[in-house]
Amino acid sequence: MTDVHPPEVRSFNMSQIKSKGTKPEELVRKPLFSEGFRYRKIMLNCLANRILYCQSIKQ
Repeated sequence: MTDVHPPEVRSFNMSQIKSKGTKPEELVRKPLFSEGFRYRKIMLNCLANRILYCQSIKQ
């Protein structure tokens, strides 16, 4: 199976794929969720700025 995109287009497409669910994020989110914290991930313009917005604590 050959590539249907030229190298420039392929390079652009791959550069737009951002990593999600990285190991440091998982280390923070999983314990919070297991303790009952419910949150939303807020992505800001900068990749380094990810904020967890705690909505509620499950009783």
